[in-house]
Parts: sequence; C-alpha cells; structure tokens
Amino acid sequence: MSLGDLMRIVRKELQLTQEDLAIEINLSYATLNRWANCKVKPSQYGLMQLRDYCVENNMAEEIIAELNRLIEISPVIKRPVRTIRKEAVY
Repeated sequence: MSLGDLMRIVRKELQLTQEDLAIEINLSYATLNRWANCKVKPSQYGLMQLRDYCVENNMAEEIIAELNRLIEISPVIKRPVRTIRKEAVY
C-alpha cells in the first residue's frame, strides 16, 4: 500500500482534510500534499510524526504496522551539521 493510500484512509476515518492533517502533525499543507501524491518521499522523522498521530488517535493496527514498515525502509536523513566559517588570515 502506498503512503498516499494510507493517508487517504487516515483522513477518511478521522474526517480530516489534507490541510487539517498537515496542521495536526505540524507540517505544511504543500509538504503533506506532495507525500499524498507520491511526488516526494517523506523523511523517517516525518513518517514517525504521522505514525505517532495515528497511535494517539487509535487508528487500526494495520495502518500503524504499515507506517512502521515504511519507517524501517526509509533512509535515515541526518540534518547537516552547521559549520562556522573561520575568517581567512592574510
């Protein structure tokens, strides 16, 4: 099952629009829409936000299990380390 299908099921069961779901899991509408239309793959962190929201709202175990599967196969994306540029000495 694709992430878009999962998200449709979640939204339908909780009677939410894409915009409402985006607000609930602290994402922009545009980001959630790209996930739902399979244009962009979410980060592992984003999937965990969606899974946690589903757990909190007592979604079916099948939905949570599928989200856990997607989390396991998604690449771990580390945030880039911010470096401080040193001034050049002439």
